[in-house]
Amino acid sequence: MVRKELSSLYSVEWRHKDDDPDAEALLDHHYDVWCRDQGAIEHSPEVQQAALSIAPKLLQQGLIKDLPQWFLFLHQLDVLCSQTAWLVLHMVAFKRLPIDTHLENHDLKQPRAGSLLKSLSWVPACSAITAFNHLNKHASDWFSNDSDSVAALEAVQLLTGTATRNRKKAYPLTLKGLSALVSDFGQLSPGLLKPGPWVSPELGGARFPATDDALVPLRQGAGEEESLVSYLTLDQLSETDRRPATRETRLIACNDDRIAGVSQADPAAILIAILEQELDRRDDNPTTAISLRRDGWLADMHEERGDLPPAAMRRWLEDWGGRLEHHESVWRRAAEVFSQARRGFRPLVITANRPEPKWRDTAVRPILAVDHYWADTAEVNPRQSRCLATADVDVTDCVPDSAELLTTGGLSQARLVQTGSGRSALGAALANQDGLNLVVVSPEEAGSMKSLLNNALSFTESQTIDDDPAPWLGLPIVMNHGRCDRLTLAETLLEKQSELVRVMLPPDANTAMASLKAVYGVPGVVSLICLPDQKTPLLTPEQAEQLARHGALCLSGNCAADIQLVACGGFALQDARALSKRLKKDGVAHSLVYVLEPARLLQWLTHRDSMTSLLPEPVHKRLFMTDLTADGWLANALTGAESSGLQLVDDSGQRQALITGKLDI
Repeated sequence: MVRKELSSLYSVEWRHKDDDPDAEALLDHHYDVWCRDQGAIEHSPEVQQAALSIAPKLLQQGLIKDLPQWFLFLHQLDVLCSQTAWLVLHMVAFKRLPIDTHLENHDLKQPRAGSLLKSLSWVPACSAITAFNHLNKHASDWFSNDSDSVAALEAVQLLTGTATRNRKKAYPLTLKGLSALVSDFGQLSPGLLKPGPWVSPELGGARFPATDDALVPLRQGAGEEESLVSYLTLDQLSETDRRPATRETRLIACNDDRIAGVSQADPAAILIAILEQELDRRDDNPTTAISLRRDGWLADMHEERGDLPPAAMRRWLEDWGGRLEHHESVWRRAAEVFSQARRGFRPLVITANRPEPKWRDTAVRPILAVDHYWADTAEVNPRQSRCLATADVDVTDCVPDSAELLTTGGLSQARLVQTGSGRSALGAALANQDGLNLVVVSPEEAGSMKSLLNNALSFTESQTIDDDPAPWLGLPIVMNHGRCDRLTLAETLLEKQSELVRVMLPPDANTAMASLKAVYGVPGVVSLICLPDQKTPLLTPEQAEQLARHGALCLSGNCAADIQLVACGGFALQDARALSKRLKKDGVAHSLVYVLEPARLLQWLTHRDSMTSLLPEPVHKRLFMTDLTADGWLANALTGAESSGLQLVDDSGQRQALITGKLDI
């Protein structure tokens, strides 16, 4: 059982008036204390021997000061792990802390806020990573496809004071503060995300939450690499991704107690495995992922089938019940050891070399122009990790140059991901968020990105509010669509009305390249670029750059004319040009304006002072032709705008009737 009062380096037992305690006796003392039974945590003889064997190497590398301090550190890790597990148990299974009165069956959360076994299984791993960060003097970010790891991360961050500013303010380390945490955990609110019971974007160091089919990160950071911890389930890690990147540590939760891995229930065993991996890296030796074997108290909990709470849960309650209140100094002393300074700000802007587009003078499918430009950009950015991810598209038809460059060009830190799932393609890009990315997706698969994309945007917004703005390069998602395809994802993103989202509809190859160049110039923004899947008449390079810069452009005519044609989308522009040609033939004065970014149209119509030259008030007959759906976001947005004479047309058949028939608006 855990001792009620833990002795420390400066306890009365080791105080001497004239000299320091004998180093060897001090080592024996702390080693003995660590080896004893610490509640549910037990250290096998193999782990005890490993701790002794690795200590001289840690001394040589400067990771520890002396041997007594090393075993005192491991003992305090046990205390932190036990206290974290006690808190996680209550967060997941109970509605309150056992303050004043014992917990009863009516205090159980129904349903639980996640899996109790999985949540507790992450506690030793998260505690070990916190200890490693302290020894290595570098705070690691984390990336996970297991939402049940969140409870452990939340608890250990709060206890060690490494949570974000907003988190510490909401849940201070008092009985009242942690009681609020236990009560709130599992409750949905605007700041909490799905999937999972409580994936909070305010968790310190959180990357975009992974999905079950999101790919493992390539590398985090441009130039200087960043340390990343990946909490991944075994069945989601492919055979080709078992070797971590240079600065990356991967932890794999395993559900088979027969595998040869590190004990999942012993934080010291996990810490020693990570330290061995770090020492191998420093010696430039190859490393592999760390597998966790279910055993110890975690295996005991898994085997129990009794009513809630099972015996293993009750043992935790008996061992650690009331410790927050009655033995507060014990766990606080241990937590202070692992407190870490908040990670320093990343560079506010991760830049990329953006070459000048090779402007076209003959019509070509816009997607091919994007392909050529991205290949050029990938070549001139050797320090960026590059990822081209496709979903349900033929790379030889859409991005042949880029695909050939990534597969045969000999580039380092470059990957071509071909998948039939939009979620997988987006996951690959989000995992490589600090690098140079391009996602090419079919209209059919674009809709599957919605939930993951919303999570990514929510994380970025929350981190920005918490003074940790996203430094990653803009992320372009290119959708190659036909005349009759619905742009559902575009409408979804437009409804968000977020500053972190851009929806662009380039009408030709030159504007497509200018738009992609602009995406990489604005950090932390997701841009959906919708391209017509056919050759289209070209705008001049000057017109293309103005469109990318301003979002709209008058292509012909006098904007003060009584009739104004406004087009948004490549196919809509073709029809608007055909109608404009007929009006010119009939001698009808009009103007033709193209809108690249529909989200800015509402702003212009509402605040006319910003675009009076393009959308002047005297125009009484304005025909808006679009590739978007007129009965969706666009109709709702423009209904409230004072745009007299505005008529929306999104049907290609209706546009053809206007071209050949009478213009009645």
